[in-house]
Amino acid sequence: MSGSIGKNSATAGISLNAQTLKRTILALACLFLLQLGSKPLAAESLPLVIDCPSNVFVDNDSGKCGAIVHFGMPTVSDQCSVNGNSNTTVITQIGGLPSGSLFPVGTTTVTFAALNACGDEDTCDFMVVVRDVEKPTITCPSNVSFQASTDGCTAFAIWGQPNVFDNCGVTSIMGSHRARSPFPKGTTAVTYTVTDASGNTASCSFDVNVNPAPIVVTLTSGGSCKGRTDGYLLSTVQGDAHPTPTLGATGQTLPTSSNWLLEIIHSL
Repeated sequence: MSGSIGKNSATAGISLNAQTLKRTILALACLFLLQLGSKPLAAESLPLVIDCPSNVFVDNDSGKCGAIVHFGMPTVSDQCSVNGNSNTTVITQIGGLPSGSLFPVGTTTVTFAALNACGDEDTCDFMVVVRDVEKPTITCPSNVSFQASTDGCTAFAIWGQPNVFDNCGVTSIMGSHRARSPFPKGTTAVTYTVTDASGNTASCSFDVNVNPAPIVVTLTSGGSCKGRTDGYLLSTVQGDAHPTPTLGATGQTLPTSSNWLLEIIHSL
């Protein structure tokens, strides 16, 4: 009898221990789940990806060395969810000018960064390219006229510099001729070309007119020759004449009763 009681007592003890263990495991499992539920949980997700707008290409605004540029915000691909909230991504511009700014001529890089509550981050960038397509302006002096020197060949012409303007500034002004240099008789066109930093050019021109020198003829009497009453004339010519006029041979006698015509022709 006593042996039977001992066996039953042992069985009851084993059964009690198994139930206690089962309850303990269930309690621990519930506690673990509760603890998980009290913490931010990130769903299984793809990495955070941010996509920037395409590169922007624009021409400069009239009269400006740049252009007002507007662009959209980047888009993101993000599966991070915290406490059921999947809208946890913050997008920040970290480089370049804001949309709606005056972007200078040339290339400006615009950079954005994205960060979510799960600690994921990504960046992207794009270019804003502003092209200077505006030509400079140039205004030449008015036409100028000069008189050839007494040698009848050239004149040294002078004039003022042309007026120029460019929205981004001028890099060079080139002239086909230099002021204060000799110009031949007749009309010579002088051309100026202005160039800006983007290679845009504009030109203007004006005329330099060189008129022949005036002809001055001086006739002097040679007086009587060998007691005769008739005399002779000596001619001196200055200016632009061709050929140099003469009255026969030097010392030629001219009868006082005769009329003589001296013809002077300009050489053009």
